[in-house]
Amino acid sequence: MASGPRADVEAVEPALKVIGKFLYIAEKSGAGSDDEVCNNVLSAAATVATSESMVTGVKAGLDPRIMLDVINASFRAQHRDRSRSFPRSSCRARSTEGFTPG
Repeated sequence: MASGPRADVEAVEPALKVIGKFLYIAEKSGAGSDDEVCNNVLSAAATVATSESMVTGVKAGLDPRIMLDVINASFRAQHRDRSRSFPRSSCRARSTEGFTPG
């Protein structure tokens, strides 16, 4: 994300496209950073919600590996950060230690 005077942003656009997807936000300086903060809040909320859901499912006796497969297969629940935050390796039996159903 980039913001600032359009001519200045356009001047560095080729370099920005090399390092990632380019998205022009606004003329207002700092708007790109503001948008990034908003996106980070959404990402954090998704991670917290996934964590709570996984704990609830494990406490109910569900297999966390199967839960994660179902969550990631669901169009409505897909979130790109989940594949990094909740890899299958984090769903080993040891992750359920200390949890009891109920």
